[in-house]
Amino acid sequence: MKTASIFLALALLVSRPAQAAPLASGNYHFQVPISPVLLNGRYPVFVNEGVADATPVEGRLDVVTSPTGKVTGKVEIFAEFADVTGNIKIRKSGVTLKLKGKTASGQRVSVKTTLNGTAFTGTVKLGKAKGPARIDLDGIAPTTLDYTLALTVAANGKVTGTGTLKTDLADLAVTVKGETSESKASLHVKGSKTMFDGSGPTTATGFTAKWKAQSYGALLKGENLAVTKQ
Repeated sequence: MKTASIFLALALLVSRPAQAAPLASGNYHFQVPISPVLLNGRYPVFVNEGVADATPVEGRLDVVTSPTGKVTGKVEIFAEFADVTGNIKIRKSGVTLKLKGKTASGQRVSVKTTLNGTAFTGTVKLGKAKGPARIDLDGIAPTTLDYTLALTVAANGKVTGTGTLKTDLADLAVTVKGETSESKASLHVKGSKTMFDGSGPTTATGFTAKWKAQSYGALLKGENLAVTKQ
């Protein structure tokens, strides 16, 4: 009977789930999905597709996106070239791209589009000419913010640290402030004009965050994000 009791105690100990604990000093990692697209390269532009009594026109857009969501580059359309600037906005309701510029001859150019599937669709204007436009994004992969953080946890639960935010465009330096207790943790991560806030219950390997993030034109929030100690 005594032997059976020992085996039962051991079985209960082995099957007991890992307990939540405050964050400990060390390296942490998490990924935040923010957008189906991050503009960085050359994309074909098609104007007047399927429009009766209008000549279809092909062009191209060469752009790059900054951490703030500013988009800069060049557009070739209606046999004209223009330097353009604008922004991409990524929200729960959708993704928009707006650009403006001038050609060498002084004609104004504007692009106003919304993401639909694998293309931005909307309108392009050059001077008085205007037409429906499609910017083809076929083959572009979704964008994820990849955070790696080195955290130091003080005896009073205050958290500080530094780290890196990686995307397909760049590796950005970030700083961290936060706090932790036996049951919950929170982190505020910022740098290079990006921001991440996350808080939630601690786990045996980190914590599960309710979060919001601002980066590369995105302003989004979500839940159940695993922040994990490596």
